[in-house]
Amino acid sequence: MTPQLHNSTTPVTPILWPACWELLSKNPDFLLMEDNAASHAANFTTTEREKAGVFNKNKESNSDMQSVCS
Repeated sequence: MTPQLHNSTTPVTPILWPACWELLSKNPDFLLMEDNAASHAANFTTTEREKAGVFNKNKESNSDMQSVCS
C-alpha cells in the first residue's frame, strides 16, 4: 500500500488535538504535558497549537514521571 502524502498547502490537524479538545470540554483547566523535544518546542508547533486552543506545560525531558503522576 502506498502512503498517502498530503498537499503542503492543506492544513493538517494533529491527531492528538481532538482528544485535547474533548478533555478541555470536560475540564477547562486541562494542560497538555509535553517534554521539550525540538518538535514540541518549535515556534511553529507552539503557535499552531495555541491557535487551536490547546495549551501545554513543558516538563524537563529527564524528570521523573512519578512526580507528575503523584
